[in-house]
Amino acid sequence: MNITYRNFVDTDIDKIIIFWNENSGWDDNMDRTEFNRRFCGSSLGAPIIMIAIDNDVDEVVGLFCFLPISVTINNKVGKCYRPFGAVFKESFRSKFGIANFLTGTHPLHKLYKKGTEIALEENAVIAYIIPDPRWGRILKTMPFEMCQYPLWSHKLPLGENINIDTRIDIKKIEDTDPDIDSLWMQSSKENICSLTRNAKFYQWKIALSHDRIKLRGIYYDNKLIGLFTFDFKAGEHQWIIGDLLTLNNDEALKLTLQAACRAIQNEYSQKEIKPDKLYKAALLATPVIEQAVKDIGFYKDNYSFTLAVHLLDKKQFSKADVAPQNWYVSAND
Repeated sequence: MNITYRNFVDTDIDKIIIFWNENSGWDDNMDRTEFNRRFCGSSLGAPIIMIAIDNDVDEVVGLFCFLPISVTINNKVGKCYRPFGAVFKESFRSKFGIANFLTGTHPLHKLYKKGTEIALEENAVIAYIIPDPRWGRILKTMPFEMCQYPLWSHKLPLGENINIDTRIDIKKIEDTDPDIDSLWMQSSKENICSLTRNAKFYQWKIALSHDRIKLRGIYYDNKLIGLFTFDFKAGEHQWIIGDLLTLNNDEALKLTLQAACRAIQNEYSQKEIKPDKLYKAALLATPVIEQAVKDIGFYKDNYSFTLAVHLLDKKQFSKADVAPQNWYVSAND
């Protein structure tokens, strides 16, 4: 096989779209508009889309995408990439097996290695991924530090066990509201790694979901002290709480979590409920927020997320700085 592994150029886009629709297995109607939304919407510029080209037939046979995202590590802002969408043509994938994963010679490794080399040239400090659980064994053959975090759930309806301070208001907030950037600048970021959750981040995240994700602000005496998003997963009968941003990791975090539960309770009360189904509010909780999640009655569910982090720039940060246990992430990051 005569395979070239390289980053895409603009003239590859139509081929990438056709390849994606024919081989991804979960999407068959992506067009240019959706390509731009999904791959090119980041405020940090163009993605890295590594492609494997079979030179004998001039055909795309594999790809691996890397989205640029701003990350904040111990109050320092940097650039990171989130790899996703590793797709291979079946006739090409079938030529490789377990031995190739174990020896680092699988096309996935080659695409990832070259992709991270380009990311480093673009001044990226880390790559991270919250993969599908089926990726677990594969990630062990790649240069990631990993941690697993459980899904925490709360059955619906909530009852009256989650009370909200009477001075708290839960309001819809536009993702262009300048108060979001002010809250981000004021929020506690010491000893924490997080995606940079400023207004541009929320704009990108909500657009990426086709406005399915809903954003709410938490106001205490008319001051914004917290933000959260929620996303209803109809097939799982649960609302996923995510993208928490709070003034501090103490009282403001507690109030924001309580408000998120109350907002989801309101959504639940307006939905046509199937009596034979269990409905839940749920979220991924890393150690940074785990105690607050426990305190308001969430329980560990029978599902876990893996956070995998690869330090690229060892001059700016150490592995300890970006260790997975220091992160706040949400399930859809």
